[in-house]
Amino acid sequence: MKKFKMVFCWALLSVVFQCSIFFILSNYYFKTNTDVDIKQIEIKEDTTYKDCNINLPQNSKNKSLSYNGEYIAFLENDKLKVLNTTNSNDENLNLDNNFKVSCFKWLNDRNRLIAIGKKDNEIILHTIDLNNIKNSKELNVSDNMKDLSTKTRHSINIDDFAISTKTSVMYLKAIDKSSNCYIYRINSSDEFEKIKPNTNKISDIEIIPREDRLIYETLDKSEFYITRPDKKIYIKGNGKYNLLQIDENSNLYVGNLVNDKINKIFVKKLDSNSPSIDTINLDIPINSKDIYITIDGQTLLNYKESKTLKDITVNKEYKYNGNIISVYKEGFSTISEDNRLTKYRFKN
Repeated sequence: MKKFKMVFCWALLSVVFQCSIFFILSNYYFKTNTDVDIKQIEIKEDTTYKDCNINLPQNSKNKSLSYNGEYIAFLENDKLKVLNTTNSNDENLNLDNNFKVSCFKWLNDRNRLIAIGKKDNEIILHTIDLNNIKNSKELNVSDNMKDLSTKTRHSINIDDFAISTKTSVMYLKAIDKSSNCYIYRINSSDEFEKIKPNTNKISDIEIIPREDRLIYETLDKSEFYITRPDKKIYIKGNGKYNLLQIDENSNLYVGNLVNDKINKIFVKKLDSNSPSIDTINLDIPINSKDIYITIDGQTLLNYKESKTLKDITVNKEYKYNGNIISVYKEGFSTISEDNRLTKYRFKN
């Protein structure tokens, strides 16, 4: 019994000793490692890219960014220039010095540029691949307008075109000195076909991305037609309109003009037999040039007075400085009074 009490006392003493050691270690020795002061950090998304530090020439015009904002194209003394917006490199386009550009556009899904102009009275079309300049090609448009006299071919200009990367088809809109229009279709083999529209007085043109069909607007902005087969597109009312865009889901966007400004946007699904048309009413009438509709159907309104770009698709607003020159896949770009380029990123 005496031995048992002795063993019990030593065991109890051992437990007390170990607990004391653990208490000291926990509260003093390990204190700096276990007590953590946690503070909430508010992360604000910076919508301005930091990799863009470019000053464009003072006489540059028609500025436009590629689909992902990597390149900017502009005209300087009728010469086409392209700069890399990340490193400011001036890209060598290998264009003839006598080539004067009349119009150009970026493709909506790759860094490829279509430029049309004249060289020695001949209409030339350049396809410029910025990822590989060696893949660029040149096409003599005038040589393929065999239905026109030599005199007419030398007097007309291409003032607009529409292209689909899904179908590899392009439509050219040529115009003569009397404002008469000629429409030509070019397929992937560079074969030309003359299109006979319902009128030779045409304003804007757009192509349906997934179909080989063209939409064109009459010069008086009162009617729309679609090709292949050729028929009229009916829009609400009997007023004046502005062709804005066709997205990749075959939605046609048309602005309703009142006093030269758009107060509502009509949206018509072209691949449906339904006559229904959706209407987007705008809070403030706006110029057509201040409406940006992307190939994905993202609709943005530029309110210049408040320096605000509003995405009415997801109800988001973006403040900016300068003047907006281009909207692309991931954001938009502005130019300041001293011709400094800034890129802004859309919020997720």
